[in-house]
Amino acid sequence: MNNKKRNFKEKKDFKNKTNNRIKKDQKWFFASCPTGMEELLLEELKSFQCSNFQQFIGGLRFQAKNWSVVEVILNSRLASRVFLEIHQYKFMDDEEHFNMAKDKWWHHIFSVNQTFKISTLFDKDASKFFKNSMVQSLRLKDAIVDSFRENVGTRPNISKDSPDVSILVYILSVTGASVTLSCFLLEVKETTPSPPET
Repeated sequence: MNNKKRNFKEKKDFKNKTNNRIKKDQKWFFASCPTGMEELLLEELKSFQCSNFQQFIGGLRFQAKNWSVVEVILNSRLASRVFLEIHQYKFMDDEEHFNMAKDKWWHHIFSVNQTFKISTLFDKDASKFFKNSMVQSLRLKDAIVDSFRENVGTRPNISKDSPDVSILVYILSVTGASVTLSCFLLEVKETTPSPPET
């Protein structure tokens, strides 16, 4: 291999490694906002070097590096809260949703000494099938509590007013199929733990 080809290959390899590192550094987040403010929030998040936006009712899903998210939390005038996406999966019915939530590694996300709270949002299509978000939140709370009991022998407590850990579950219907996508998101705070690699 001559020097010209070798240099080209080295530059290509370096570019690929750099792109992979950038993708790995970026995570998925969700910024909530008042309904009707999604377009304005989109323009604001662009100024914080966020990317790959997906707009939903009541917020935006996006990718960003940790330092960009800190800037959003400190300086955004429109984002109500910012959540880190920790898991998502598809399910066919309520029972499957419960079982899949129960099987997750919640005891690695937060401890039994921390209080938690769950909120549930539906997209427009999912709201036709799931009539009550509070019922879904209670079901998922039970799944998390059962998971803790099975893995560590005890359970964390609920706090409605000032939880240590706030979990947002965003439920979306998948177009053209009887499948629903559930995204679990953890509110980003100064003391938020990092989820395990999956």
